Amino acid sequence: MKLVKDCLKIFLLILIPMKELMAQLSPAPLITIRRDDHLATIEMDYNAFAGWGGQLWNVSDDGLDPVGYLVKWWPDASANVVPSMGCSSSNSTGTPTIATETNPHQLVTPNPITQIQPIANNVLYHVKVEKINSLGQVCSPPTELTFMGGDETRVNDLRTSMTFFDDFNWRMGPADELKWNNAMVPQTDPRFNLFFINAQCHSHTLNGTYNYGAGDKSEVAQRARKPILIENGVRRRIVFDMDGIFSGRSVWYLDLNPVKTDLTGHLSFFDFDGDQGLPADVFRIKANGHSISVSLIDGQGASYKIGEAHLPDFGRAMSTNVRRFFDVRLGTDGVQIFVDSLSVINVPFSPGAFKPGVYDLLWSTVGYNTSKDDVPYFLSHWDNFGFDGPNVEPFIVHNYVTQIIGTDLQHASTGNNQNPTFMVHVPDDIRPIVPGIKNEVYLVFSYLKNDYSTFNIEPGDHLLFNGVSFPLPEGGNNSSVPGLVDYSGSPISNRIKIGEVMQGGVSPVHIGHNEIQFFASNTGIVNLHIEVFCPESAPPPPYTQPSQMHHFVHHHALPKTGPAAKIVFIDEEEWSYVASNTTGPTLSNVVPIEVLVGNGNWANWAPDWLNIPATSAEQWTTGSTTGIEKIELFVRAKGSTENPGQLLASLNTSQDAPAPQIRYTFQVDTRTIPNGDYDLFFRATASDGTLSHPAYSGFGYEWDASELSGAYAGIPITIANVPGYVFKGTNGPLWTQSANWESGIIPPSNYAGQIVIDADCEVPANSGLQLAPGAIILINANKKMTVK
Repeated sequence: MKLVKDCLKIFLLILIPMKELMAQLSPAPLITIRRDDHLATIEMDYNAFAGWGGQLWNVSDDGLDPVGYLVKWWPDASANVVPSMGCSSSNSTGTPTIATETNPHQLVTPNPITQIQPIANNVLYHVKVEKINSLGQVCSPPTELTFMGGDETRVNDLRTSMTFFDDFNWRMGPADELKWNNAMVPQTDPRFNLFFINAQCHSHTLNGTYNYGAGDKSEVAQRARKPILIENGVRRRIVFDMDGIFSGRSVWYLDLNPVKTDLTGHLSFFDFDGDQGLPADVFRIKANGHSISVSLIDGQGASYKIGEAHLPDFGRAMSTNVRRFFDVRLGTDGVQIFVDSLSVINVPFSPGAFKPGVYDLLWSTVGYNTSKDDVPYFLSHWDNFGFDGPNVEPFIVHNYVTQIIGTDLQHASTGNNQNPTFMVHVPDDIRPIVPGIKNEVYLVFSYLKNDYSTFNIEPGDHLLFNGVSFPLPEGGNNSSVPGLVDYSGSPISNRIKIGEVMQGGVSPVHIGHNEIQFFASNTGIVNLHIEVFCPESAPPPPYTQPSQMHHFVHHHALPKTGPAAKIVFIDEEEWSYVASNTTGPTLSNVVPIEVLVGNGNWANWAPDWLNIPATSAEQWTTGSTTGIEKIELFVRAKGSTENPGQLLASLNTSQDAPAPQIRYTFQVDTRTIPNGDYDLFFRATASDGTLSHPAYSGFGYEWDASELSGAYAGIPITIANVPGYVFKGTNGPLWTQSANWESGIIPPSNYAGQIVIDADCEVPANSGLQLAPGAIILINANKKMTVK
């Protein structure tokens, strides 16, 4: 009779309201707090030496195991803090409201390391950390600590010691054009070409691949407005804070280019030794996930890796939206890289491999057909960028662009009568405001196409800048390989000096619209802008930032993915959504259906191991999660268009706070649904009401980013239950009397279906009762069943 009792136990568990399931208490989290300017890094039971396959969540499917942390923080009531958007002073919070103990700031995270930001510096704060399970229940005692807010010591030191430095403690929106240039290639989705600062007072680069035209590698690149001087016998210092990019086919690069370029041609992504592109003679740092490497690109434009490090080996494991401090010491003799003050790479250069000279710094994120790995778009998070050395270009640069969002790409082909015109609006008088000063004017643009035609610039090709003709450059090539100047090679950034202006003189740049028209044999023109170099020795003329003239889409207005959600197992077999599938599992009786939200399994054969950091498009597109409010299972009859269908089961996953991730198994009684063909659909809802996206392999091709949230992804199922038996007891309580059964037939031996006891029932001794696995005995209210 053990089988009967186990079946009863399973069925009764289905009927218990989820709110009555008590959270299993785990030990209070062990936390460490590390302070920095306007932020604190919170480590919670964290093992920074564990990389992929190291620290993982071990989570059962009943929803009761810890799956993340609930973090709350607030300044002490005695603290002198100032609410403000942006971190304009040491005691500004960076938020328009001041949190309190009764109304704290809070976040949920599936990762054991996070950064609370922005916070005021050097004032008393409180932090409270608790573990949380898949039901959104707090499942540990709290750990509560006080700490002295942010610590600006390191960043203040960098401000005073760097030649160029940006702490990004600016207002929310586009970054400062006085310090940065932003550019993109045509293969970047125009919606996801963003370089911006958010309310957390740090910078972001956004990138996603455009799957039309030619090529499949997207790039969004920021060029610092100041170059760095590399000299023999001197190690220059380059600093930045950077998080780990864990989305598939996504990397970031920091290049030192010996020529001014808005884009790089080194987009091979895999960085095989010998891969070629322009510019040549480049120093490169590359990072992805937990790995960082150093490459040199030689005079033929060929790249060679010379050093690398797996950061968990040094206790510096990376995580999404948690920035570590990178400190690079670079000279002609070699490079040493420190991460959070620990040396992770220290390699010498062969004599002459890296030449002295003036280098421009180009920060790039590159995506390799990102939707192929289900990444609609991805964010990199960075902060506190700077370098030291002499100021070799003592200018303030005023930059004017065609637009901020989208791409200004146009094709120029005289043979096809394509002579494109670009318009650049300049609302300012660019002439110096003091006598004896010259401001230099440059037109900057890149040759790059989005088709497979051949790049060609012939003698006589030219442009008109407000009606004045300038010859078009053939394409700068600082390598020894002429063939690299072509579509198959590299983008070519061009700088044409338009003129110089003095106080009271004639300016080639009109106040208002400026028209630039191209007459070229065959090329594409992209990222066109006007740069005005104003000497730092005199006050510059008025400057209007591009964001004051051109529309800018804020990050929160972009298409949302919602949490990653999928069905992983049906009746203990792995199943997945495939658009072309018309058949799926056949189900009967009570079926376990396991779901996963907000993360991926470390391996399909280890469903209880969940990744750290969490792998989810929501994390990659936003850097965090708002948490999951509820999860729901739906069915709809085959051929129906009802969306989402009939609710089959649901679960509140925000009992104390929204769950950061979920592994859970529904026990679904298919006998409540008529036999037939159906689609089974699973959906999660975030705490802000955003619907989940179906995180099955291939969803990046199946749906556009604007369609992902709430997209219908039904797994076909067939429900085929055999008829059940009902004990009515019309001739007494005996199980063995066929007249007591509604059908007049006693359930056969090894029966696997449902048996309902609707009257007092007695199973005699030695009756030979035997049921098959999966059989369910349901005892109705106020009835009893006695087994002798």
